[in-house]
Amino acid sequence: MKKIILIALSILPIIIFASCGCDRYVSKYDKDYVYDGKSLVGIWQEIDYEDQYYETYEFTKDGKVFLTSYSFGIEMQKIDATYKVDGNNSLIIAWERNGAPETNTNDFSITNDGVLVLCQVVDSKTTEMELTPYNLKYNEKNDIVGSWRSTDKKDEIFTFNEDYTGRAGNNNISYKFYYSLKDSSLFMSIVTIDGFKDVVETMSYKVEGNTLTLSGKNADKSEIILTFERVE
Repeated sequence: MKKIILIALSILPIIIFASCGCDRYVSKYDKDYVYDGKSLVGIWQEIDYEDQYYETYEFTKDGKVFLTSYSFGIEMQKIDATYKVDGNNSLIIAWERNGAPETNTNDFSITNDGVLVLCQVVDSKTTEMELTPYNLKYNEKNDIVGSWRSTDKKDEIFTFNEDYTGRAGNNNISYKFYYSLKDSSLFMSIVTIDGFKDVVETMSYKVEGNTLTLSGKNADKSEIILTFERVE
């Protein structure tokens, strides 16, 4: 899994994003770029992302920025921060870690084709991140909302809420989960006892009338098919 800026902000030692002539290293960085005071506002996603794991930057008009990491469309981590632009090319992001204020400054520009370029220098190594306006197609359709009872295990019920949280359980155990949908795939992340979201599991799903069918593979690669009926 690649290391991303978001994780660096929250876990790793402070990384200083350098105003250090990134234009010498980054082909799309424009040293003559002039920030217009508004073009940062919106949600940006990294271009070179893995569908399994990616991050977004959401800049608001009032100087806030939300840095969010996702796995298959499920929010795994979010940092609330603030931002300001110093001059034309310095983007300053500030947040708190363990109650102490932290800041990072990175060179940036927005290219003529609408790409946001962030430039950073870590241990004398210059890297870049390129982002475009958010367009990942998760959760465009949600036909799974409601409660569903297993046709095999009558005491087992899955409930999918409109806010993409859910709960599953039987007479002995119950657990919370988060989910997302893309095309005909269902992605679920179980919330562990200590409150953390576990790895995301992927299954295919189909809703036909009052019947929900989930299909996937067990740990031994054997196929599994689960059928549920809607609970009215």
